[in-house]
Amino acid sequence: MTGKALIIRHAQLTDLGKIAEIESQAFENVWTEENLRKEICASFSMMLVAEANGEIAGYISAWKITGEIQINRLAVAASHRRRGIARRLIETLIDQSGMAPPYKILLEVREMNIAARALYRSLNFSENGFRKSYYRNDNAILLEKEIK
Repeated sequence: MTGKALIIRHAQLTDLGKIAEIESQAFENVWTEENLRKEICASFSMMLVAEANGEIAGYISAWKITGEIQINRLAVAASHRRRGIARRLIETLIDQSGMAPPYKILLEVREMNIAARALYRSLNFSENGFRKSYYRNDNAILLEKEIK
């Protein structure tokens, strides 16, 4: 990254507009600002944002459940992709989760999302399941990583 360093921090309600904008770029089934607000405020939820050069470039939202972290959303603005931001968001989520090992991180990803699958593979997630037609026009690959 050039310019200011990438900053990963907890999302705040004042971030909702930019998070919603990134959400609408990244997903077909878009969460509303109200859905996103609930994620920021829920006691079991952890939402982080990545700031690059003073602007929100991406976010991750996950639920912390006994023995598990379920990643629900991970998105990076189109203008900030391919810069390692998604990787940093995942790594920071793990580092700041406050969960004591052992625990698992779970998520699903579109089968056609080759770039995301490669990212998760590089972070030692394993593909351990399949949901046919989970999305309107795609299957889902279930991923898991064990933190020991």
